[in-house]
Amino acid sequence: RTLMDAWIGLWFWPLDNEAKPPTWDQWLRVAEDLVRPDERHGQTGQLDIFDDLPQLLAAEADRLEGQIPVAGLRERNPWLTVACDAAHREGAWHWDLEFAPAFSKGGFNLQVGNPPWVRPIWSDDLILAEHDPWWGILDKAPSKVLGERRSASLVGESAQATYLEEVASATGGLELMSSPVERAVIAGVQTNLYMVFMDTTWRHSGPRGIVGLLHPESHFVDPKANEIRRAAYGKLRRHWQHINSLFLFEEIHDMNVFGVHVYGSDRSPAFLQASYLFHPDMVDRSLLHDGKGELPGVQHPAGGWDLRPHKSRVLTVDIGVLANWALLFDEPGTPAAEARLLRPVTSADLDALSAFAQQPKHLADHRYYWTSGWHEKGAKNDGHIRWETGIPGAWDDVILQGPHFSVATPFNKQPNENCQHRQDYTGWDLETLPDRVVPRTNYQRDCDSERYKAGQDQWNGRPYTDSWRVAYREMTHSGLERSLHPALVPPGPANVGTVITMSLDTNAATARWAGLLASLPYDYFVKVSGTGHIKDYVARRMPMPEAGPLDAQILLRTLRLNCLTADYAPLWEELYDPAWQDDCWTDPNLTRSAVGDVGPKWTMDTPLRRDQDRWQALVEIDALAALMLGLTADQLCAMYRTQFAVLRKYEYKMVFDAEGRKICGYHQSAGYQQSQLQDQAKTGDLPKEWKNIWNLYEQYEADLTSLDWLGHFTPPFVKVCRQLSMKKASRSSEYG
Repeated sequence: RTLMDAWIGLWFWPLDNEAKPPTWDQWLRVAEDLVRPDERHGQTGQLDIFDDLPQLLAAEADRLEGQIPVAGLRERNPWLTVACDAAHREGAWHWDLEFAPAFSKGGFNLQVGNPPWVRPIWSDDLILAEHDPWWGILDKAPSKVLGERRSASLVGESAQATYLEEVASATGGLELMSSPVERAVIAGVQTNLYMVFMDTTWRHSGPRGIVGLLHPESHFVDPKANEIRRAAYGKLRRHWQHINSLFLFEEIHDMNVFGVHVYGSDRSPAFLQASYLFHPDMVDRSLLHDGKGELPGVQHPAGGWDLRPHKSRVLTVDIGVLANWALLFDEPGTPAAEARLLRPVTSADLDALSAFAQQPKHLADHRYYWTSGWHEKGAKNDGHIRWETGIPGAWDDVILQGPHFSVATPFNKQPNENCQHRQDYTGWDLETLPDRVVPRTNYQRDCDSERYKAGQDQWNGRPYTDSWRVAYREMTHSGLERSLHPALVPPGPANVGTVITMSLDTNAATARWAGLLASLPYDYFVKVSGTGHIKDYVARRMPMPEAGPLDAQILLRTLRLNCLTADYAPLWEELYDPAWQDDCWTDPNLTRSAVGDVGPKWTMDTPLRRDQDRWQALVEIDALAALMLGLTADQLCAMYRTQFAVLRKYEYKMVFDAEGRKICGYHQSAGYQQSQLQDQAKTGDLPKEWKNIWNLYEQYEADLTSLDWLGHFTPPFVKVCRQLSMKKASRSSEYG
């Protein structure tokens, strides 16, 4: 035990101790003094604590009389005392010693647990707060102020000793858990304690042992986690992926994803999987289901989590399925046993995923440019940018954050004055948007223009901000209304790391890519991946259909959605196609404006500004993208039902008035006009009944004479259905 304690303690060697760690020779000498058996008993070299136990016990008895006591070894070797004390302080635990009888039989037959869901990350401010409460209430402060305060907080000897002890503990633990020698299967992956427990239980399992663990699943999507995926797939027997949407576990977020994982001995991958489970009994009931009836989704159309069991929820994932999935998200040549895991809701998803997997070309097969822009902390420290909410003087000084844009909408929101948090934003009214406008931003340029440009990533020898680009939010979640938020941005604006901007070889290719990314099939691709970050390794595996006759239609709709101000006029006029004038909506009832009613010059009438027109354009982009990918209308609708639960819920309570303005039963998706009127009712400028305009709409539909809309909305109202509209668009003769 002393030797094992010493080994652990060396990982946590104190930084303020005068004793020196042992050399290799010193370590071996002490190790031999502690455990070397007497050669009279025929044991030399590497020993086995179980096979050689009788000889070890006999040797131990012979040596007791002349053996140096542990206390004596500590006195003669100060490093041994330091290492053992560090091990005790860290709570060193030796499974082989504590459960020797079980390991003598090969390991445990059954292990069940809920390991810690913790990433061991060093938090300097939390340690400093132990001696200086200022760090506990800190919000934002300049780097210079932080440095000066840090030095002042560590003046006392007690503060320094505590700080150094915490540094040694955190660093040693992280090094031990990520060591390629100690933890080969998780080496190179951002360490999470649950992965350490996975590896530990696998090691401790007997030949026929079973392990049941409840833990997160980041290793299934991390591109660096190949080894632990390979190890997990070979042991997995059951994988039940849960989401805490019913708040069954109060201590974790409702969008937390975790799973029940049952492991056995190694074999070729073959396990049962069910995803998007909100209650444990969904598994039991689905396993017993006869397979009849409507396929379930994530939510019911009217909202509410879909808890219905169905046989189709339970999928068999084997090496063939993994091979198909490897084609989707992994680099070419990735072994099937290392593929990233997807989360289909039902077996119907498998057909759509297969269609994606068989796409011959991907973004990676084309030349493209990609950047995450300014690293917020680093750029502030370097003096390139500063936090100060205000309106820049020109687009060249704009620094974009995620809320600035949304799906095919470059003008989504702008921060309010003195913005305090990510919800402190106000939406734009696209109907009254000026022909030229620069959005308010939270970051401002903090150096001269020449230095600012020189610090930016270069594309073809020029700053990336000189190009037309697609921007999208880097962070995402599969449970959001939309997981992919692409918009076209003109030359000029920079972006911080929460935003990705990219460009292809030509402006036409960039605009086409923006349209594809704005579609449901591409959003579905992100959702089903389970990723929380749309990094380059995700984007490069997205399919890139060959150029074809549908390009003109998707470009027209993409540009009319994105080209909202005169700053987009150069792009519009460069890409204008006279054939657009012959295009028309796939909904013959939409007669307020024609999609092809455009000219070669950008005007204030060029962009689509009304809610219904923009919704219809996006629906038709959905259908166009699906056709370009070889997906059927039924597959497209299945994608919508299974992965777009929030969007489906919002659209279930959504109507447009005769002028194309939206009313929605959920405030998150309310039209701009609706939001403004409801705010006016809250301040007393309108009757209090107008605080909930959806309720007024339902009252009006029940009795058409019961309400005066005061000129704010114009009946009749139209309720739309995305599935029917997508099918109609797919069948349209306009698209062959």
